[in-house]
Amino acid sequence: MDAKKKYGFNALVAMLALVGILVFVNLLSLKIYKRLDLSEGRIYTVPAYTRQLLQKLDDPLQVKVYFSTELPFPYSEYRRFIGEKLEEYQVYAGQNLHYEFIDPDLDPEVKKQMKQLGIPQIQLSDVSSNKLEVKNCFLGMALYYRDKSEIIPYVQKTDDLDYKITSLIRKLTSDRQPRVAIATDNVPLVQRDLRQVLQVLRQQYQVVFLDLGAAKELDDLADALVVLAPRKKLTPWQFFLIDRYVMAGKGVAFFASPLRSDLQVMAAWRNQGNNLDELLHAYGVTINEDLLMDAFNERISIQRRQGQFMISNMVDYPLFPKLVDLNRSQVIVSDFQSLHFPFVSTVEPLDGGTGTFTWLVRSSPKSKRQTKNFDIDPYKNYAVDSFNEGPYVVAATVTGKLSSYFADHPLPQPQPKKEEKKSAKKDQDKAEAAEEAPEQDIPPVKELQQALVKSTDKGRLILVGCNDFMKDDFLDGLMASFFFNSIDWLLQDEGLIGIRSRGLGNRPLKELEPGLQQAVIYADILLVPLLLILAGLLHWRWRRRRIKKRIARLMK
Repeated sequence: MDAKKKYGFNALVAMLALVGILVFVNLLSLKIYKRLDLSEGRIYTVPAYTRQLLQKLDDPLQVKVYFSTELPFPYSEYRRFIGEKLEEYQVYAGQNLHYEFIDPDLDPEVKKQMKQLGIPQIQLSDVSSNKLEVKNCFLGMALYYRDKSEIIPYVQKTDDLDYKITSLIRKLTSDRQPRVAIATDNVPLVQRDLRQVLQVLRQQYQVVFLDLGAAKELDDLADALVVLAPRKKLTPWQFFLIDRYVMAGKGVAFFASPLRSDLQVMAAWRNQGNNLDELLHAYGVTINEDLLMDAFNERISIQRRQGQFMISNMVDYPLFPKLVDLNRSQVIVSDFQSLHFPFVSTVEPLDGGTGTFTWLVRSSPKSKRQTKNFDIDPYKNYAVDSFNEGPYVVAATVTGKLSSYFADHPLPQPQPKKEEKKSAKKDQDKAEAAEEAPEQDIPPVKELQQALVKSTDKGRLILVGCNDFMKDDFLDGLMASFFFNSIDWLLQDEGLIGIRSRGLGNRPLKELEPGLQQAVIYADILLVPLLLILAGLLHWRWRRRRIKKRIARLMK
């Protein structure tokens, strides 16, 4: 065999070997799946909790993706992303997961099914052809498991897709949906102010209300309780309703500030009727009557009327602190970069408390508190240079051994029914007294004694000195995630927490000293031109030396 044929034969063998290796690697990849994810928090990797749910599927899970074929950018990329995501899910679910893409625009019958499922047509803007067009498109998903189904009506973004799909799989595969109770003395107000939070919460859990103003008997305990700041003074009977949850080892969250703040009237005042802190003292903690101010804060938009016009101004507002000192060892906040609570009060443990107090969120060292003569005017020139009293804790957990409020206080006593008065004036006085302290029919003392538990070793509390952050007026993605993380922690269902908060949060730059700030500014202005000049000089010297060498060779 001559050299030419030998060379060609070797090349052919090498080519066949390469093809064989590629085929073998592809076949191996069908059995063994591994993906290199170098992103912070590994946000492109299937979460461990999702993998556990997929591996535990007992019956086939059917996923139908109802996407229009012709989608404008960036929604056109969603189809590929979702397909790759579901392929990864199949690796862990095996034969128990099937998915398909369906274009409802191609079949009128499928379009009718979309209305029944609750998947709407979305109007999307398309400027790809150098003109603005509005297209009606479908971007929904449906999951079917056994005789149950759940939908994602509109895939608006892909960042939270792992969380949405995982939460629906958990809901479909769970035999029982946990119950979350919300304790308040004004149910209609809470339903109005917390509309967005309640809508999402109902997708995951059964939501019930513990109406502190109307409860007349001991109901079955929910799996977790959220206590919102009351507007009226709580009675011993209402304390008993809340204390039962704590002593039963149920997770209880207190989202409550002793103050009421209103930016519309630019005033803050003590909620004189709020005596919730008396109950918290029994658990060894307190929410102080103060307002936190932090030099590291949010900018807010304030509108002011000038003549016939409304002028909007952006101002730095110390009473909306941006909190970056988070306890990374606690799963509730471990994946956040920052949080912000409007008009927040500080939280601290009391001497003699038996529970374990663990801080979650703290202010920066450049912070201070307002403890009297509360002033929340956003146009005020706050002397942030004097803010040097921090850090202060604004959110914390208390776990372990806790004592009942009624271990040191008498049980609620049924109120005797008063005789009706005929005098109009006395009737009016009675009505006014009832408004301040409403009469309630409560169970007899014997029944309360049977239900009373004086201590527990399984206490599980969250305290946040703010009751505004989950309202529609202040809610955003970060604070919504913090709220839902808190609920999951109360239920001891922490699998979703790490998925929900992946990729969320701001990454603020570290604040620099004034002198260093000026140095950075001048460096930013002058460094690039100086580097270009230096590069030009070096290139000029290199060319000059090269020309000299060429001339020297010619002279020789």
